Amino acid sequence: CKTCKQMGDHFTNECTAPWCTMCKGCHQTKECDQFNKYQCKTLAGAAGNVLLWDVESRRLIREASFPYGSWVSLVAYAPDGKTLALGSEDSSVPLYTADLDHQLRALPGHRSRWHNIAISPDGKTVAYVDTDGKVRLWQTESSGMPRQLDGSVLLRGGTLAWSADGKILGVYFWSEAGRSKIHVWSMDSGKQLAAFDVPGHSHRRISFSPDGSIVATGGDVPATGQAKTELSDISSGELLREIEGVAGNGLAWSPEGNMLAAGAGKDVAICEPQTGKVLKTLAGLTAPVMCVAWSPDGKALAASEWNGNKVCLWDVESGRLRRSLKHYGAKSLRWSPDGKTIISGSSASVTVWDAESGKQLREIRGGTTLCDPAISADGPVVALDFGGMIRLCSLDDGRVIRSLVSMRDGHYAIVSPAGHYTGSPGVEKELVYVVQTRAGQETLTPDEFEKKYGWKNDPDKVGGRKVEGGKAKSEGNKQKAGEAEGL
Repeated sequence: CKTCKQMGDHFTNECTAPWCTMCKGCHQTKECDQFNKYQCKTLAGAAGNVLLWDVESRRLIREASFPYGSWVSLVAYAPDGKTLALGSEDSSVPLYTADLDHQLRALPGHRSRWHNIAISPDGKTVAYVDTDGKVRLWQTESSGMPRQLDGSVLLRGGTLAWSADGKILGVYFWSEAGRSKIHVWSMDSGKQLAAFDVPGHSHRRISFSPDGSIVATGGDVPATGQAKTELSDISSGELLREIEGVAGNGLAWSPEGNMLAAGAGKDVAICEPQTGKVLKTLAGLTAPVMCVAWSPDGKALAASEWNGNKVCLWDVESGRLRRSLKHYGAKSLRWSPDGKTIISGSSASVTVWDAESGKQLREIRGGTTLCDPAISADGPVVALDFGGMIRLCSLDDGRVIRSLVSMRDGHYAIVSPAGHYTGSPGVEKELVYVVQTRAGQETLTPDEFEKKYGWKNDPDKVGGRKVEGGKAKSEGNKQKAGEAEGL
C-alpha cells in the first residue's frame, strides 16, 4: 500500500493490512474514525491454517492447523464473538471457541461438489462430474432434474469436452495411481461409445476433431516427464500418432480439422494432425499455455496463460500477434459465432471483449476456483461454478437465468432468480429461509415462510423462467413480504 506501507495482495496490488482494509481502504492508521467505530479486538483469517491477530498491537496471536488435513479458506465469528466457524474443503463447518482451544461441534456439510463443468455448443446442456464420479447432464431450459450417463466411473473427474456439433461428450478421468481413462458418450442415445486407457496427468486436456472421429489428449506423462500430445481413434481407442515435445495443456482443432493448436510451454504450436508435424509456433505469452481457441473462420487464434494475466490473439497465417488482453487466470476462451467478440473466463469473472479493438464490453463477476467457467459456443450463456452450485448466466447482460444446487444425500434443487424451486423428492426438507428483519434474523422452513410472509413456491415457474428488465417479477403477497428487509 503506497500510503500505509504494508504488504499488499500480489494479484491485485490492493492493501491487505487488517487495520487498513477494516477502514474500508482509506489507507490511514488505526487512529482513523472509520476504523475505530468497529471496536474490533481480534481479527481472524484463513489461508489453509487459521490465524488470529490482536488488532490493537497488530500482533499475530496464534496460527492453528487442523488434523483432518483440509484447507480452511473461510472464517466467521458469531455475533457475540465467542464462537468461530470455519469453512473447509471437506465441506464441513467445525465450530470452535474464539481462541481456537476447543472444538464445540461440527456441522455436516454438503458433500457434493463439482469436479468440472462444460456447456454444450448450443448452450442447452451442462455436463458435470459429481464427487461420486458420475457424469450428469442438466438440461438448462427444463425444470427436470439432472440425468446420469450410463457407465460406472470410479476415478476422480478430470476434464470434460464436447464435440463441435454437441453429439459427443468426452470425459478424462484421472487418479494419482495413473489409472486414467477417456470415456466417450453419444448424446443421441445416451450410451457409452468407448472407454480406453491413456497416460495419467492431473491437468490433461482433451479435444475432439470436428468430425468427431479423433480425440486429442495432451499433458506430461508422469512416468517419464515427457511432454507429448496424442491422437486416438474414438471408436477403437487406438493410438494413431504422437506429437513429441508438445505438452498440449491447451488443445483446440481448427474449424476445418486440418490443424491442431496445442500448448508447448509458453508458445502455441500449430500442428498438422495427419503427420504430427509442427507447422509453426506462436509466441507472446509470458507463462505456460492454459487454453486455446480458434476463431470461427480459422484465421485467428486466442490463448491464455497459466497463472498469468495475458490473453493473446494471433493471425494464424502470418503468426503476427494482433493484440494482448489482460485477464488474470483465464481458464476458458470462446469466440462468438460471428468472430466479432471473444469471451474469457476465470474463477473470478467472465469478460466479453471486442476482438478487433480489444475493448472490454462487459464483465460478469462471480464463481469459485473449483472449476473452469463453461462458456457456450453458440448460445449467449455461461455456467459458473460456486462450489456446490452451478449458476447459469446470460452473457448479454450478466443476469442469472437459473441455478442448480447440489445438497447432501443426493438431493438437488433448481432455483429461479425469483426464488421458485423444483428438485429431487423431499428437497424442501433440506431448505430453510434465512430472513433479516428489523427485529433481527430468523430461520424458517418453507411452510413457515409461506405462512408468515405469504410467498409460495411454484415449481412451474422454474423451467423457462425469464428475467425481465433486469429484475425478476415479484410474486406473492408484497405487503407481507415487505416486512423482510432481505432474503
